Amino acid sequence: DAEKASRGFARLQRLGFFVQLPVSIGMMLGAEMIVRVLFGHGAFGEESILLVTSTTAGYALAQVFLAPMSATTSAIYADPRASCLRDLTIIVLVGLALRGGMLAVGAPLYGAPGIAWAAAASTAGAMLVAQVIAMRRFRGFDMRAQLLDFARSGLCGAIAAAGGYALLRFGPQPTGVIGWLAMLAAMGVTVVGIYGAAALALRVPEMTGALTLLRTALNRKTGRAAP
Repeated sequence: DAEKASRGFARLQRLGFFVQLPVSIGMMLGAEMIVRVLFGHGAFGEESILLVTSTTAGYALAQVFLAPMSATTSAIYADPRASCLRDLTIIVLVGLALRGGMLAVGAPLYGAPGIAWAAAASTAGAMLVAQVIAMRRFRGFDMRAQLLDFARSGLCGAIAAAGGYALLRFGPQPTGVIGWLAMLAAMGVTVVGIYGAAALALRVPEMTGALTLLRTALNRKTGRAAP
């Protein structure tokens, strides 16, 4: 069923983007503390910590684009109505070309962080190529509606990022492993909480759908327990 396939693919893509966004935001905001907890206990000096922090943030951003692109390539691979070879080959070759071009610029100029941010930029480009192919392959795929949904999730992410940054900027400045871990936990709760609240306020379908499933599960559980 072409219509069901298109709706299912779109839903999977939106869900991947919606779930990955707060994770990547948390990793980007907490990158320095994560690196300090893991490596900042000896010869791994301040310059190395800042270098790896920028690299970690770049790869975290790349995951935002990789999640919906993975949903796209999975849907193309699973679609039995036509061979997936040509479409997946185009995505792979364009992705490799973008990656090579970005690396040729970013790596010599910025080193390891340049590699990570080149990966983020090239993954974003490959995702756009995959979207175009998906529009052609899944005839019922509404690109305009999908982009609007991405924009709503992105706005939720921006609000959550602002809240997390405010905590890091104006909250207590942590020191030592215990302090860094406590701030990471507080920042994670803040980002996820604000993201969820914003998604509810903006009526993002993935959030309202999750609440509906939760209510259904609770009603079923209550119904079983009542007798």
